[in-house]
Amino acid sequence: MDYEGFMKILNNLNYSKTKDYKKSLFSKPKENKEVKPIIDYIMPLFNEAIKAAENNPNNYGVLSEKVSSPKEADKILNKSVYNNFLRWIQAGRPNKFVDFMRDRWAPLGAENDPNNLNYNWSNNVRKLLNLSPQEREMWKKLNLVKYDFNNTTKRI
Repeated sequence: MDYEGFMKILNNLNYSKTKDYKKSLFSKPKENKEVKPIIDYIMPLFNEAIKAAENNPNNYGVLSEKVSSPKEADKILNKSVYNNFLRWIQAGRPNKFVDFMRDRWAPLGAENDPNNLNYNWSNNVRKLLNLSPQEREMWKKLNLVKYDFNNTTKRI
């Protein structure tokens, strides 16, 4: 799927903006077959950007439950991106998805963030989403990120 196809599907979804943003962050996500191609398109991109932004190859920022391996953390991250994308669609796409995901994954003012690192989370993920494969390799070689990017060429 190309970007135009992605936007066409997204713009044809009929959901009104939520009146209660906070509630939408924790609502039960509802499956939506129309959204599946979009999720398939964005999932690898968001997952690798979040892993790099978290810069913790042991848990990729997973704090909701104890993880024993990166593979287990990856599974939780995949499910979280999937569910939060559905929540974002159901809420009427308030803000940008990366900000919606931040409010769930790395909320501002969180107790476990005494140095306010979550403040930069959205911008870091955006920057990583927009890196070309060559730029990703350069970042890896310069040790700016620990996560080993895959070779996807899709970009948002």
